[in-house]
Amino acid sequence: MNSTLVNGAVNTSCAFDPHSLEIKTKSIEQTLVPLVTQITTLVNFKEGYLSSGKKRSEKAVRSALKIGSAVEAAIERFVVVGETIADENPDVQPEMYDACHEARLAGASIANLNGCLTDDSGIAIDKSVLVRAARQLLTSVTRVLLLADRVLVKHILRSEDKIAYSLVKLENTTNFTDFVKIFTEFGGDMVDLAHRSGDRQNDLKSEKRRGQMVVARTMLERLTMLLLTSNKTLLRHPDSDSARQCRNGVFQQMRLALQLIALCVSDGVLHFDASHFTSPSSEEVLDIGMQLTANAAIRRLMEMLEMVRMTCNIGTGTRERLISALDSLCEMTQDFTDSAYTPHHHREQILDFLEECRFELTNLIQPDVADEPLRNESIEVSVERLTRRLKDLKKQLQIVAMEQMSEVLRTNEDQVILSSIKACSVSGDIDGVEKFFEEFREHSEHIQEVTFMFISFVF
Repeated sequence: MNSTLVNGAVNTSCAFDPHSLEIKTKSIEQTLVPLVTQITTLVNFKEGYLSSGKKRSEKAVRSALKIGSAVEAAIERFVVVGETIADENPDVQPEMYDACHEARLAGASIANLNGCLTDDSGIAIDKSVLVRAARQLLTSVTRVLLLADRVLVKHILRSEDKIAYSLVKLENTTNFTDFVKIFTEFGGDMVDLAHRSGDRQNDLKSEKRRGQMVVARTMLERLTMLLLTSNKTLLRHPDSDSARQCRNGVFQQMRLALQLIALCVSDGVLHFDASHFTSPSSEEVLDIGMQLTANAAIRRLMEMLEMVRMTCNIGTGTRERLISALDSLCEMTQDFTDSAYTPHHHREQILDFLEECRFELTNLIQPDVADEPLRNESIEVSVERLTRRLKDLKKQLQIVAMEQMSEVLRTNEDQVILSSIKACSVSGDIDGVEKFFEEFREHSEHIQEVTFMFISFVF
């Protein structure tokens, strides 16, 4: 499933990997549910007959025939739709034809097995044959659906390519009339992308990807108005460095938003080229992945302690892992202790808990008791104390994160600053604009720190 975006086109030279059938969308799962139910019922009927050896009732035979026919008809519908998609999309045509062929063969295999078990020929069928046929059928159908999903992703990426191309034209336009004409076309492309990306956002299974899509789509919506305003200002004042910097910043943020949407929609479907919409030297797309956080570090350390409690064994490797885990935790808490917005008493409390954790860990990894029963008891006591300190630390981090988040939401300072900037701009108060811009910069840094704290506590 490796593909790359090259010069605005989607390259699909790499073959579809049938062993990587990871489903990323809810629609594919929902499409497969009825088929899975029917196949399960059919296999259970056949397996029950093979294990019991009893003569089947006429009602059971009719039911099996009905389910078998429904499965065969459903497969045929999948294949017809898949072949239609292949005809309309030459870039996936060979793979889709191959997947449809496999699905049709698997459907015929299930139908033949169903016929053997509903007649009186007495032909014995091994259970593994049934399981293998059912698995092959589901795999082939899933492959068709994933190839169709890949086509949808390519449509979204092509919509983004249109917008990226329009951004280049808008960026190089020096005439207001030409700008308005290009911006009108750009607006139509943005509407198309909004519909496609909105549908994809609602269909994604990953909450993280859905959240990132919300952020990226909101950025594009807000930045579109800023794009119009900043370009109009620069066209009227072409010698203004401030106007040019503002306009360039809007273009850069729009490209980052396009980049984030591409990352979300192509995740697990197509290979994502991180420099497709922005240059390699520019700011990288924000992708909150599985990086270590304070909460994750506490959880990992507590899992290691539980293992020590169960085994009562602390070897050299275990000591090193415990020390490394605590060092990582100390590093992760620096977002809280180094923040200028963390109250002094909270900072001292966090540092005290960390020091207590180090003390308890030292007692744990260097037991002085030679007698094994006493040593085991000493380990258990140290593990219990260290676990209690970690829980206290986690609670303290939660208090700090929630207090800071509540303070940011309560003051609503960003709205006040933005209103002040607008008022100073309208009145021509340059000093006031610069003053409130500095306040906005400090406020944005505060929000970033609080966000990192909240992420570190939640994930």
